[in-house]
Amino acid sequence: LLIAAFLTACLSKTASPVTTMDNPSQGSYPHPATNGPLEVLLRHLRLTNGDLSINTKNLTNEPFRLRKVGVFLENPLKIEPYARHLSERINSSTVSITKLTELALRELESDINSFNDPNTYSTANDNHLTHLFKHIDENARDELLHFFTAAQTGQVKMNEAFKALSQNDIGYLGNYLSEMILMDKIMKREGATLARKVDAQIPLKKEEQYVRERAFRIAGSIEETQLYDGALIMASAVDRLLKNIGSIKKIGVEQRSASTLGLRGDILFCQDTPLGKIIIGGKGATYYNSIRALLIVDLGGDDEYHNITATPTFDPFTTFSTAIIDLEGNDLYTADEGYSQGSGTFGFNCLIDQAGNDTYLSHDFSQGSGFFGVGILYDSRGNDRYRSDIMGQGAGAFGCGLLCDLEGNDSYYGNLYTQGFGFVGGVGLLLDVSGDDSFFVGDTYSDYREPGVAFDSFSQGCGLGDRNFASGGIGVLWDKKGNDSYRSNYFSQGSSYWFALGLLIDEEGDDTYQARRYTQGSGTHFTVGALIDRSGNDTYTSWGVSQGCGYDYSQGLLFDGEGNDTYRADWFSQGTSGIAGVGTLIDGSGNDSYN
Repeated sequence: LLIAAFLTACLSKTASPVTTMDNPSQGSYPHPATNGPLEVLLRHLRLTNGDLSINTKNLTNEPFRLRKVGVFLENPLKIEPYARHLSERINSSTVSITKLTELALRELESDINSFNDPNTYSTANDNHLTHLFKHIDENARDELLHFFTAAQTGQVKMNEAFKALSQNDIGYLGNYLSEMILMDKIMKREGATLARKVDAQIPLKKEEQYVRERAFRIAGSIEETQLYDGALIMASAVDRLLKNIGSIKKIGVEQRSASTLGLRGDILFCQDTPLGKIIIGGKGATYYNSIRALLIVDLGGDDEYHNITATPTFDPFTTFSTAIIDLEGNDLYTADEGYSQGSGTFGFNCLIDQAGNDTYLSHDFSQGSGFFGVGILYDSRGNDRYRSDIMGQGAGAFGCGLLCDLEGNDSYYGNLYTQGFGFVGGVGLLLDVSGDDSFFVGDTYSDYREPGVAFDSFSQGCGLGDRNFASGGIGVLWDKKGNDSYRSNYFSQGSSYWFALGLLIDEEGDDTYQARRYTQGSGTHFTVGALIDRSGNDTYTSWGVSQGCGYDYSQGLLFDGEGNDTYRADWFSQGTSGIAGVGTLIDGSGNDSYN
């Protein structure tokens, strides 16, 4: 049955239906209202909610498939209430790193209910560190020792996650799956012809099938509970350090018991530990370059951070974690390659900047990226600039990537798999609380369907799976308020592909959305994509397969709560579907224009 529902319901009393909620910790979802505008339309058409359902019960399951994707395929009326409840949880989670991490991992449906941070760790084996810290304030020493011992415990947990894997298996995962994600860049660098790119769409040969199946099989054998328990221990330690940051500010005596190569400027404290350096920078300008650090706390100044990466050691394999906390100043963060600025790659990486107009420049796997780990970039306030290439700005693959910006008129620029992107086994969240923001995904990696005209994005609330091999993850771009601009190309703005979930949620403001294809609430191939804009006078512009489009057993939803809105598209858009999909466009109220 092909069903496409187009609805402009000028019913302000039912445009924002009240919903009830099961226990979300048990994987339940909001119950849809019984008198919402879509329900009213269905009754007039003598249809039921079941007529919008896509049955997934007879499909073969696999380890990476998210339960919520099946729930929303079978009951699309739960998508909008779920997004509303997700917004409420995001609002209550931005106060701490631990709460944000828990939020993301619950969206990934990870088992973290058993996590219980003891908040105290044995320092019995760290008397030598106590001795090295003896010249600083006692309270500061206690805080640094707590952070170090928590990091030790977290590392043990995260190492345990990979105990079933050999050294070769771990190296294979890191190399093969990162190359898969970076394939567009590799082909562009090698000058691959478009014919080669089209050939990539042909079914894989047996040898290639074996290689890919092996990678996903190994990835599925990781003990993710251990991995994420270790990450939560680190997140909790970061929160404690932030809460007691006053004790760190009391450090006033320079103590440099370690090499300061790569450091210049106002350095108060530098100490080697078995897990990396612990560095305290003063209130003056400081320069950090190519430092392998467990912890950097900078008290102020216009600072520069260059090539501060966080990657594991592979021989023998050991996970690696790091945290950077910058309290104030207009700072510059750069990386010549990638894996930086909140890149959790086989470990935990957190970058926190609490004030200033900051600039973040990097390449791949950066700016809140999780690749077999948890990566977080958290910026409290300031008008900030974010620039990255592939896999960044809230992107997760077999892990959790999160970028949270609380305040300021910010600019985001990426090229591919970015700005709220979830690949297989991953969750990516880009959360922006306030400001007039600009989200742009660049015209860099050409799509084979329109060479030189259209470009792949997979961004701005996008979930992606590997068709016929592994189900996708969840990607969310959430913006609370401000007049925002969203610009991208193929697969973006609440879009997904192959058993995944992509959401773009904008709570308020006069917003502009511009994209090309498979976008603005679009699902393609057994998947769910939704764009939800609660209020404001908004403009939606695309080319096709967009604005509430479900294709090939997929759900696509564009929900606009209120405002005088404008919709423009050329074809196969605005509440349409194909091959047993369901496409829905709901506009709650306003004087609207559809072209």
